[in-house]
Amino acid sequence: MLENGFLWYESIHPEDQPLIDQQLAVLQSGQNFAVEYRIRDAWGQWRWFNDKTFCVEKVGDEFVINGLALDITQQKQADAALRHRFNLETVLADISQLMITQPDLNLAEVLQPLGETFQACRVSVMVRRQGTMILDNLASWTAPFVVDIFDEWQMIDLASYPWLAEQWLQQQYILVKDVYDIPDAGTLEREVLIGLDTYALMLIPLSDHQGEAWGCITCCSTQQHPKAWSKEDADLLAIAGDLIYNYYERQQARKQLEQAKEAAEAANRAKTQFLTNMSHELRTPLNAVLGFAQMMDLSAAFPEEHREHLRILQRSGTRLLSLLNDILELASFEGHTQKLNKTLFNLFGLLDDVENMFHSSWMIKQSVNFQIVRAENLPQYITTDQTKLHSVLIHLLSNALKFTPHGEVRLDVVAIASAPLVLKFSVTDTGIGISETDQQKLFNNFVKLEGGEQLGQGSGIGLALSQKFAALMGSEITVSSNPNGGSCFTFELQCGDRRPEIVGRSPHHPVPNPAMPLPTPEAFKMLPLAWREDFYLAACAARSQRLEKLIAALPPEHQAIAQVLQQYITHLNFNQLADLSQP
Repeated sequence: MLENGFLWYESIHPEDQPLIDQQLAVLQSGQNFAVEYRIRDAWGQWRWFNDKTFCVEKVGDEFVINGLALDITQQKQADAALRHRFNLETVLADISQLMITQPDLNLAEVLQPLGETFQACRVSVMVRRQGTMILDNLASWTAPFVVDIFDEWQMIDLASYPWLAEQWLQQQYILVKDVYDIPDAGTLEREVLIGLDTYALMLIPLSDHQGEAWGCITCCSTQQHPKAWSKEDADLLAIAGDLIYNYYERQQARKQLEQAKEAAEAANRAKTQFLTNMSHELRTPLNAVLGFAQMMDLSAAFPEEHREHLRILQRSGTRLLSLLNDILELASFEGHTQKLNKTLFNLFGLLDDVENMFHSSWMIKQSVNFQIVRAENLPQYITTDQTKLHSVLIHLLSNALKFTPHGEVRLDVVAIASAPLVLKFSVTDTGIGISETDQQKLFNNFVKLEGGEQLGQGSGIGLALSQKFAALMGSEITVSSNPNGGSCFTFELQCGDRRPEIVGRSPHHPVPNPAMPLPTPEAFKMLPLAWREDFYLAACAARSQRLEKLIAALPPEHQAIAQVLQQYITHLNFNQLADLSQP
């Protein structure tokens, strides 16, 4: 080479010759330079060199260059390996991020960056068919300008390829840098790969969580002189395969859960529809039975010796009707048709109704003291869903009375905040109590607890429905209890943005005076009787929305009276309105 300088130049890699030409074109005496380039060695392999000059002199028309040429091939290879590993690790990190953030990821989007980083022409993931040696194509990627073979190779029966099957079952990497290096035992596999225009292969077996063969991930190249994949490449591809396996299994588990959820919801809808239909079908004849029982009880001709039997029939029928109504309420929750209907109403009237209902009921035993305690700071009028609050209190008190053979059942109502107005309702009893285990399932649908089974009480509906009503009103029922130590059910309820004025005839709460005086009773009697009766009932219950609807229904000739009545509703003067409209 020293005798023939052109031999040195001709041995330089063609891509690096322009760089050498550029350096030689600007060569000057006394100006040193450094350049890196590839040059072919005596065995035909490309080597990297770093040439550094330390003396450049011009002698006549020629330049004499003194310098040092260093073989930096190993350094270049190490740098390339580090860059390659960094790129692969970046791809793996990106794949992990995709699998975390996208629940329905197209796996071909994962295989593409893998194939490009490995400089592969095809990448695929195949899954073992349960109990067989057949692998089904799960996802695949093919580089541009490369024939896509996966339409024809959606399935591979490894039983037909014994050498490949043996490696796969033993969970051994298959690194084929040149297809012609496959041993004679894999002659069939070699012929198939050549037929598919594949000259290099990297196949990584994948196993499930039990260590059984699950599938494989493969990279292949159609280039005649492909990049030689290393054991480190195979390890990183195996990591990618494990990520794909775990993501696929999570997808399958999620789909199974969704299918199970849909099946359960369908069964629940069918059950709800059945209960609803049956409840409607039963209520009609039951109402007829109760109606006739009431008529017979009022009849003087009915024998006195059978009246107690008649009252048992009425009580049982009423209980059954209440149970059917509870089932319909539960069905409306499961059908998402329950709505909150907030109105301003008379809380004192509601508590009076609850107290009278239980005092006249057969549920109160002589050995049980039942009372409702109202705090002094309790407002008379509140805003919430009157019907649902009434239902919750009835269920909680009924439940307490059922499981209290003797002692006390008490409802305490107190205002614990005024802006916004928050009331606390507590139902306390001295009954049989509830075990800690039963408290965990106390509000589940159709669940009868141990105490209920022993006493033959409870349907498993009332408390579940009460908790749903409380949640709909923005509250939650909590319970504290010990076996044989009684129970206390408590819930707090926001009943408006502020504490309403208590309006009545108490000297501590004077009635506001609207600008217009009330109409005279004679003028009020000019209104239709049916309208006045409805207006009276709504005023007694402080149902402001109902009163406003009745006022809006008045004909035009009564608009003057309507305006006055509206002012009294605005000022919560329900007592005066009730006195005026009393039939």
